[in-house]
Amino acid sequence: MTIDNRIINQSFESGALSPWIGFNASVTNINSHSGTYTTRLLGNTTNSFIYQYVSISPGENFEFLASLTKLGIASSPPITIAIEYFDSSFTFLGYGLILNIPTNHLPDNANNVWTEIYEITTPAPSTANKALVLINKLPQAGSSDVLVDDVELLTITDSGPPESVTITPTVRRYFYIANSDIQATEEIPADQFRNDDGESTTEFPSLGQNSYSNLYVNGLLQEGSLYSVSTSALTINPSGSTIFSGTPITLEIVQFSAQITS
Repeated sequence: MTIDNRIINQSFESGALSPWIGFNASVTNINSHSGTYTTRLLGNTTNSFIYQYVSISPGENFEFLASLTKLGIASSPPITIAIEYFDSSFTFLGYGLILNIPTNHLPDNANNVWTEIYEITTPAPSTANKALVLINKLPQAGSSDVLVDDVELLTITDSGPPESVTITPTVRRYFYIANSDIQATEEIPADQFRNDDGESTTEFPSLGQNSYSNLYVNGLLQEGSLYSVSTSALTINPSGSTIFSGTPITLEIVQFSAQITS
C-alpha cells in the first residue's frame, strides 16, 4: 500500500502558488511551518483564499491536514476550509468536509506556534472524479493576516495484489552418547556430536529470533533452564541428578525462514 498526497505544491516550496489559485494570497518566507516558504492570506476587510482542484476516484475518502497561524497581535479572522466533490462536467456533488475556524482561534506566529488541522472526509460520490480544496479567510475589520502551510489530502492506494508469506521450518538433530557420568555442569563440544546423516559436526547453527532448540536426554524433553547452546558447544546442568554413561543426548535445533511473494 502507498500513501498518496493529492495536493501538489503542498508546502509552497516551489516559491510560487501554482497550481494553487489564490486571491489576496502570496508565497512568503516568513516563519514557515516547515521548509522555507508558506502562503500569506491578507487580513482586515479583504476576502483572501487559495484553492486547488485534485483528481480523485469514486468511493475514496481522505485525511486532510494543514497548518495555520496568524501574524501580529490582532485577532485572527474567521476561516472556512472546504473540500467539495465534482464530476467530469464540474457538477457539484457534495461536500467531503466543511470546517469553520472562529475569530481569534489561531495562535500568534511570533513564537512560530501553529494550529495543526487534522480531519477525515466523507467518501467521494460514485460519479466524482475531482475535488476542490479551498482555504478561505473571511473579511473582518482589523483582523490579522494568516499563514497557511503543509496542506495535505492523503489517501491510501493499493500498490498491487496482497503479499503471501510462506514460513518454512528447518529441523536439525545432533546426537551424542555420554562417555562418562555427568553430575555437574559440563560443556560438550559440538564436534562430539553426529548429525542426522551420521556425520561428525563442527558447530551448531546460530540460534536467534527465528529459531529455538530442544534437548532430549534418554528420549525425555528437558527444561530450557537445564542447558544452553552456543555454536561451539552444548552446556548441560543435570541440577542434582546424574546422567549416566551411555545415555543418549539429542539436541534439536529448529530454524524458520520466510518467503514473501505477491
